[in-house]
Amino acid sequence: MPGDRQLCAHTGRAPLAGRGADQGFTLIELAVTMSIIGVLAAVASFSFSNQVNKSQQQGSAQELVSALRSVGVRSVSEGRTYCVALAAAAAPAANRTYATWRYSCGGVGSTQVGVRSTQKVAVTFTATSSVPAGAACPASNVCIYFYPRGTATPASITVASTKRTKTYGIKVEGLTARVY
Repeated sequence: MPGDRQLCAHTGRAPLAGRGADQGFTLIELAVTMSIIGVLAAVASFSFSNQVNKSQQQGSAQELVSALRSVGVRSVSEGRTYCVALAAAAAPAANRTYATWRYSCGGVGSTQVGVRSTQKVAVTFTATSSVPAGAACPASNVCIYFYPRGTATPASITVASTKRTKTYGIKVEGLTARVY
């Protein structure tokens, strides 16, 4: 009959108005969709890498705080002096390790208890501390002493990352050996 619509051979339905029986996407529609997906993937990738760098820096700072607190408690409970030697070389990439010593940092009769380093090469730290007169401290290190009476040498440590501008500060109080 005239005026009747033709049915599609594949679906058995009448085609939509304005389009032929072939219903597909044009190349331009596909290109626009792919470019939007690409932009979203780039934004997600940047956010993910920033989050990874942030967690590595925070984790290294928290790990150092935990190690310092542990040494302070250990010093009081064992009744011995402990020293934490933080690497303070001229090259920032070398400032990643810290060693714990019993009695003094590398002095006569001292024993190295352990060595740790930051979680990633991009995370480094710088420290300032006033070592008491006559106390041993290896060259190119900053030493923090924890004493059995519950005191420590005051110190300030900055945890930085080459991939982020934010830094984390760690302080060691002298009178109470509090680490925060």
